[in-house]
Amino acid sequence: MRIERDFLGKKELPDEAYYGIQTSRALEHFYVTGIPVKAYPEFIKALAMIKKAAAEANCQLGVLDERVASAIIQAADEIIGGKFWASSSSTCSREPVRPST
Repeated sequence: MRIERDFLGKKELPDEAYYGIQTSRALEHFYVTGIPVKAYPEFIKALAMIKKAAAEANCQLGVLDERVASAIIQAADEIIGGKFWASSSSTCSREPVRPST
């Protein structure tokens, strides 16, 4: 487990989780429609494609560190490949995925 912090305090998250504290909190508090985003896997793949393209472009422009871009690209490729599924909240589209296990 790892500890993450935000303005609300500390929270334990699994070490293997690609998501952060905001997604974890959203999962606890924002189940609005009753339809989880994971019901739309093609939407999640499209978001991953956009995030990958943005990471590549911003890295090429020199405004995103190559190490960070590489991590984003790897995660996006894993999402596109079906390794992950979406969280139930659309409020954290910066971090829309969790491990599928």
